[in-house]
Amino acid sequence: MTTFLLGYLGLIAAIVLSLIRLIKGPTQLDRILSLDMIVVTVTGLIILYSIQAKSPYFLEVLILLSLLGFTTVMGYMDYLSKKDEE
Repeated sequence: MTTFLLGYLGLIAAIVLSLIRLIKGPTQLDRILSLDMIVVTVTGLIILYSIQAKSPYFLEVLILLSLLGFTTVMGYMDYLSKKDEE
């Protein structure tokens, strides 16, 4: 039980630090990377909960969340690269 608690606390601390970078980030790239970090950390939280609950049903949610996070970051980076060219 304490192992899971330490895992949850570490991941929640990573989310808090990413939110701080999201708010204070001086550049757009910092904000994009912090959003990606939040998606990866939430994925870690879901994995940890899935292991604790001994349930494989969350793996489909993880695949969807990972794809959504990846396509969002790639789409925003494409938007920024086209914006810089203009």
